[in-house]
Amino acid sequence: MNVQNHNKVLVTGAAGFVGSHLCETLIKNGSEVVGLIGPTCDTRWIENLDMILIRGDLTDKKSLSKALPGINRVYHLAGMLGGSKSEKIFKTNYEGTKNLVDACLENGANVDRFLFVSSHAVMGPTPKDKLYNEDMECRPVSDYGKSKLLAEQYLQAIDGQLPHTIVRMPIVFGPRSFKGLFSVYQLLEKRLHFNFRKGESNVGFVQDMVDAMIEASQSQKTVGKAYFIGDKKTYSLNEVFAAIQKAVGKKAVKIKVPYFIAYLFAASSELYAKMNGGQALLYRKDFKYPFWRMDVSKAEKDFGFKTKVPFEEGLKITVDWYRENGFL
Repeated sequence: MNVQNHNKVLVTGAAGFVGSHLCETLIKNGSEVVGLIGPTCDTRWIENLDMILIRGDLTDKKSLSKALPGINRVYHLAGMLGGSKSEKIFKTNYEGTKNLVDACLENGANVDRFLFVSSHAVMGPTPKDKLYNEDMECRPVSDYGKSKLLAEQYLQAIDGQLPHTIVRMPIVFGPRSFKGLFSVYQLLEKRLHFNFRKGESNVGFVQDMVDAMIEASQSQKTVGKAYFIGDKKTYSLNEVFAAIQKAVGKKAVKIKVPYFIAYLFAASSELYAKMNGGQALLYRKDFKYPFWRMDVSKAEKDFGFKTKVPFEEGLKITVDWYRENGFL
């Protein structure tokens, strides 16, 4: 992608997996980037980038104002995925987004677009044989999905005051990701393939998702709209395991895990994550709601989005990065 953009932009969650890739691309394309990061965020992925770093807290509106002078585009990625108390998830994802939007309005920031990064989780699970699109009713089943939906609804409620666009992310993978598919890489590196449930979902290579954000933020057709983004094809768990196994280059032993054992493991994993403020390796809802199949054609129609990196190529790029950096 080689779109020149000389705006001064704010990226929240700039130190994270997706945020760091977005900052790199924006700088490469000519933007002046201000990164808003949490008080204790690790900055190793962005510390050498030519950008301004400001520490703040989404739950403290006053701390956000210092990041806004001169900003005319906002990419809001910061949020909490899960593994914490419901109150904290809603306070960060909903109230934090509301605080940032209000700060933009109250400080007279000349923001021409507020790009909000949401999730497929706002839609909720799908039947195994259907694709859901943006016109269907959202029925989230997790605190994360519900909190993101509330944030979307707030943006829609102030439509006309702050031009906004919403992109809903799938499972994202790529270099610097230590959630999602990373645990699958680790298992297959040890030649283990646990087979415990069926499932199917969209995925997205990180650079493709970054390009989608930038393209969506630059199109006038996307103002006030929400879009599912990701690979057009949905992948079953077996396809994901097979593709990652090929990328890892090791033959794995397939172990079929009885449902009740896997479910108990998920429950234990959730409890451990809540006690330690981290991410569970497996969630009980993954068994109850295994299908998350979204139609991403609206993004292609409205702003020309197409993934450029084939799934298997993205997996190979990722596994090579993990090995080069000592994570596998």
